[in-house]
Amino acid sequence: MQLHNWSVVSSNQSPYLAPELRKIQLCGKVYGHPNFPNGSIVTTSSIVKVIGTSVYTHSGSKYNLKKVNKKYRKWCKQQWPDRQWNPKKPIRTIG
Repeated sequence: MQLHNWSVVSSNQSPYLAPELRKIQLCGKVYGHPNFPNGSIVTTSSIVKVIGTSVYTHSGSKYNLKKVNKKYRKWCKQQWPDRQWNPKKPIRTIG
């Protein structure tokens, strides 16, 4: 499955939960999903593994990341101005 115009989002969890314990998900337009028409906006289950531009989720799905959402990319630049964007590894994980 492919995810276009994607961004990283945090699931609705307690605001008191430490940031490193929060589960992250993806939101974007999906193509090739067996349960959704192409171009449907979806939010994935939590991310469990990232290898390059391939993201694996708790539900067992694998998403290939395509173009990132422009607003999300701009936000990332503002949050981490010293961090270089790597299109071959666009999501960084801890651990």
